[in-house]
Amino acid sequence: MNRVRELFLKCSKNIVYGLFAVIVLYLFLLSLFGTCVMAYTDEHVFFIKDFPILMLVGLLALVVFMTWGQGMINAKSAKAEQDQAEGDIFFGGKRGFRNWVLPGVTVGWFVLLVIWIWVTLLPPIHDQYFVFYGAKEFLVGDFTRWQPGGYFYMYPFQNTLMLFYTVFHVLFKEQAVLAVELFNLVCWYMSILAISRLTEGYFGKIAAKWTYVALLAFLPMWGYVTYVYGTVPGLACGLWGIWQERKFEETERNGHLVAAGILLMLAVMWKNNYIIFAVAVAIMIFLYAVREKTIRPLWGVVWMLGLYFLGTKGTLALIETITGQEMTNGIPLIAWVAMGLRESNIAPGWFNMYTEKLYESCGYQGAEMVRPAIGEIQRNIALFGREQDYALRFFCRKLSSMWNNPMMEGMTIITKRNSTGALSYTVKDILYNGGILNTLLFLWQDVMQSALLFGLVLFLILGRKKLKLEKSCLIITVLGGFLFHIFWEGKCQYTLPYYILLFPFSVEGYLVSSTYLAGGTEGLNGIGKRMRALWKEGSAKLMAAVIVIVLIIAVMPGSFIQAVIKMNSDTADYIWYCKNEVQWKESEYCFGDPYE
Repeated sequence: MNRVRELFLKCSKNIVYGLFAVIVLYLFLLSLFGTCVMAYTDEHVFFIKDFPILMLVGLLALVVFMTWGQGMINAKSAKAEQDQAEGDIFFGGKRGFRNWVLPGVTVGWFVLLVIWIWVTLLPPIHDQYFVFYGAKEFLVGDFTRWQPGGYFYMYPFQNTLMLFYTVFHVLFKEQAVLAVELFNLVCWYMSILAISRLTEGYFGKIAAKWTYVALLAFLPMWGYVTYVYGTVPGLACGLWGIWQERKFEETERNGHLVAAGILLMLAVMWKNNYIIFAVAVAIMIFLYAVREKTIRPLWGVVWMLGLYFLGTKGTLALIETITGQEMTNGIPLIAWVAMGLRESNIAPGWFNMYTEKLYESCGYQGAEMVRPAIGEIQRNIALFGREQDYALRFFCRKLSSMWNNPMMEGMTIITKRNSTGALSYTVKDILYNGGILNTLLFLWQDVMQSALLFGLVLFLILGRKKLKLEKSCLIITVLGGFLFHIFWEGKCQYTLPYYILLFPFSVEGYLVSSTYLAGGTEGLNGIGKRMRALWKEGSAKLMAAVIVIVLIIAVMPGSFIQAVIKMNSDTADYIWYCKNEVQWKESEYCFGDPYE
């Protein structure tokens, strides 16, 4: 029995990290050879060219620079190194200079983002509008949107988010939108703290400190704090739920599982996609039970399942009682899969009105949608089977549009709300395609995305022999998100939380590589000897293989490699777009709904 258990755990670890390595390498190659950007007018996704060789040389130079810096730190003194290692995660080390750096950066970050929220304060639109102002209507007894064909009848899962927003309307009245955005800012900071604590448990305080700083500078989230939706609060609850499960494994205190269940329930109530976080935690509890040869922790899975139904089904029962309308006849989940396998004017598999049009044609009866949705899925699968080149192009472009957009809709979710023309020219120059500041920020974030993914490559190569299943919850969550959204509706908003989960491993990749190559106090001296040691044990060979793959792809012609990696045929079109679609420069420019 012990051999079966050990074999199961070993296979589980190999599957988790093997899949993760394949996905990371693919995303890294995508980020080197191309990038995606969304148009502000109709949200169309452009696939544009990048500079792979230049980017790869720059990333390798970054490792050399970090190695030199680590060598300088090591050379100072063992005491200085000890101060740094023992320093508090958020407030630096014991020395005076480091005592105020991180608090000062944090305060400045809060001030800057509060100003950003203030200058981009715009009314919500689309789903944001219906949920947020639906909460206001709910409070005054206007249940029009809960009637057949209404928004909450069509999307019953949004009722949980709506109930949260009733609190903001009660407390803050006409300032409720501003209150939600400031609440998002607090939730994003709480998310950073949760990730940093998880990083400290996985890799130590230095890695946690750098993860904290890197997340403060993560530009896409500067847009999402203004997003009147459940993305950011749900992320905070989900991350702290994962942290509570981790603490349970360390302490075996049942209170942590209780807290994990409550937090994950709240995460799903804020945004139902966070069910993937809950499933990952349930898998970790199961693996812990197998590893420790006990079934006792499995009550935590039952607890989470019960809370899930309480938070979702219980809310719908409450809404039905209050509104007098049935809340179980909305659009079925299978319809979203059908939509995710269709073309869109944005990118393959993105929103295309399919679900809403089918729902209307079925007389607002969700049950009637199941058969035609399954039929649509079957037709598309048959099409993919007949036209395999098209299938390859469809799914690769869908994945790239979601995972290879450096800003991850962080700009567009603001520009879509510019329905009043209230933004200043400077703010518009930051947000709109073709603006000088927008271009600079996009290029910067493009480099940062490749750097993030390269850190993951370093982590998998240099730390592959130390990978542990008990430290894989974040990775399992990423795998779940990646696999799920191959078939689900495409959107960068859905992939954003999973990119955030990658930061600890990327930071650790850079720290491990630079620390080893620095070789104590030698710095760059003797780096050749250490590289030969890495070559002998296999890590340098793997890195050389990655470099060779990049070079081969760079010179390889053919439709296959163009479809899978080199999706950059829109470069000239995007340049033309930036030069000619300049309506945003007009003083009273307002956003036009692409679905009108």
